[in-house]
Amino acid sequence: MNINEASEYTKLSKKTLRFYESKGLFITERKENDYRVYSPELIEKIMRIKLLRAAGISVSDILLLNSNMIGLEELLNKQKKNLKESRISNERQLELCREMLRAYPDIKNVEKLLDKEADAVNEEAQSIFCADIPVVLGLDIGTSSLSLAVIDDKGNVLDTFNITNDAKTERRGVQDAENILTRTLALIDVAERTYKNVRAVGIAGQMHGIVYLDSEGNAVSPLYTWQFNEDDGTSRIQARQITGMDVPEGYGLITHYYLTEKGEVPENAAKLCTIMDYICLKLTGGNSPVIHPTNAASLGFYDIKNNCFFIEKLKKLGIDASLLPRCTVNGGIGEYKGAKVYVPIGDHQASFLSGSAECGAEKCVLINFGTGSQITIAGRAEAAQRYNADEGIELRPFFDGLYLKSYSALCGGYAYALAERFIRSIVYAACGDDSEQYELMARLAMEDAQKKPPIVCTAFCGTRYDGSITGSVTGITPDNFTPGLLLRGIMRGMVQELYDAYEKMSALENMRIFASGNAIRKNKLLKAAVCDIFASDPEVLPDAEEAAVGAALFAMRLFNGNAVL
Repeated sequence: MNINEASEYTKLSKKTLRFYESKGLFITERKENDYRVYSPELIEKIMRIKLLRAAGISVSDILLLNSNMIGLEELLNKQKKNLKESRISNERQLELCREMLRAYPDIKNVEKLLDKEADAVNEEAQSIFCADIPVVLGLDIGTSSLSLAVIDDKGNVLDTFNITNDAKTERRGVQDAENILTRTLALIDVAERTYKNVRAVGIAGQMHGIVYLDSEGNAVSPLYTWQFNEDDGTSRIQARQITGMDVPEGYGLITHYYLTEKGEVPENAAKLCTIMDYICLKLTGGNSPVIHPTNAASLGFYDIKNNCFFIEKLKKLGIDASLLPRCTVNGGIGEYKGAKVYVPIGDHQASFLSGSAECGAEKCVLINFGTGSQITIAGRAEAAQRYNADEGIELRPFFDGLYLKSYSALCGGYAYALAERFIRSIVYAACGDDSEQYELMARLAMEDAQKKPPIVCTAFCGTRYDGSITGSVTGITPDNFTPGLLLRGIMRGMVQELYDAYEKMSALENMRIFASGNAIRKNKLLKAAVCDIFASDPEVLPDAEEAAVGAALFAMRLFNGNAVL
């Protein structure tokens, strides 16, 4: 078939067929005259694409499906969940439309104008996607997912891709580094099918973890993530006694100290680095990793003021300094398929960079709800030592002469997940239904909105500065002893832990509060709790992949010659 026949058969416009091809959903054969040829097999593939698009599945997700990076069942379940979560929002939008119809008697004229504008926007979007415009890619190598963002030269987000990080091993807190590398390369390949003019690549990802490399830059161990802790803090205590520095559990050099004592460091290990540094090394074809201060500090025993490791303290622990990667600030590490690749940065700093891009870092407070949760503000060097390390407030390197003061709650969104597990067990005992119960929890939490919930401390996993702390529930009365109000109490507890830290950070007045993470994007009651406790309506970041976006912004700044540290 030619394109006219294919259009007639599939009931898709020629423009749509060209658009799908430009996005890399399929490739047509060409005749000698360069006319497209649509084989029966290709037509069948296009019909599958049409069906998936009819179900509301994005082009980006179809690309991942075509690349075998996500299964059809997983993709359909993901879309089903998205549609369920958007149902309430859609109902509200419908009501707003009704209100507009009542408010504007001349709505017909408005409709014509809107249609005209929509057509113009569509045409512009199609041309953007199809054009050979320069873009920057940002990668986020997360603990549970791998993400990629595409931005243009103005910092506008053009596209995002997200797949599951299924690199878990049987050992808790340990992941398969080679699996992560393979899936990351495949993710880049998917993006490059659409965006042909990639100028630069930025990388961010999970901090604290380490992987060992041999002298040729090949991984000789799995990735020991920030969740790795097999000795219940014994290594941390010993290191503190020896060096006088208290480095939290899960930090890379505490992990290395433990593995050394256990005799588990590979004999041919020549270097250690974060997973992002390893990915960068493989993209650029090097053999020795390079690390940015934002990642170096996450390993522990790092002097953030002078941007170097505390070598003498590491010697006291018997740690060979030659294993450490070389530190750099603004380094271009090499190239990948002609695109500049820059030194990776921490996902925390990347997310803050993305959130503060509009208003400036010193005016920004960022709250993030993920598995854990964080609250972060930025400050100048003169305040670098005025922070409460003994209360879990950490100081981390940032950019433009700034430091980040941050508090991390170990439980965070995990507290709500534990509540879901509790509710699910009751539902299963009652009726045998073992499905997720978040929808039920949302309905329960909406009840008795005027009543005061119990007070819940959500430190169920302890804190970074005191692992002995546990969660608690107080203030229970006959009026609030209900599942819905307990859920409200849990959400308020999640927020209260961050607010308590915020009060200790000596933040400036009149700061803009931003929020990120799917928990606050999808749970309006959690957002309401933030509004109430912080006495401010947070601005929710529009891009779910804010760390990937931040990595792309970092690379774009370096590509344009702007120093950022």
